[in-house]
Amino acid sequence: MHAEEASPTTAQTVRTRLHELAAALMARDMNVRVDERHGALVAKNPAAEQTGDPPGRHMNPGLSQTVALSVHDDNTLHWYWQWSGADRGAPPEYEYMCPAGDADAAAGKVAQVLRLIDEPAGAGQ
Repeated sequence: MHAEEASPTTAQTVRTRLHELAAALMARDMNVRVDERHGALVAKNPAAEQTGDPPGRHMNPGLSQTVALSVHDDNTLHWYWQWSGADRGAPPEYEYMCPAGDADAAAGKVAQVLRLIDEPAGAGQ
């Protein structure tokens, strides 16, 4: 769902939901970049960049995740994981996460995916 295609009310709701999730992620010590135009955000675990490990130890030392909003047929917004396509030229793939009104649940799921392997679950919350 692209925010520029939405009605003014929906566009405002998209902005509100994006910033609710961004705030919930920042409360979990994540860095967040909001992309209102595309109805998405990118969360990043800054702790992954602070390791003393040599490059290559982690698959993605940046540990980032894109999360997108989508409008369902019933006109409700929902969060989706955005994954890379199967190969370099493939479009992204989307996997349902939860309703957009539950920013805390979405933030918890994203934080769990982005946590470092040796960090206990729930750290930073």
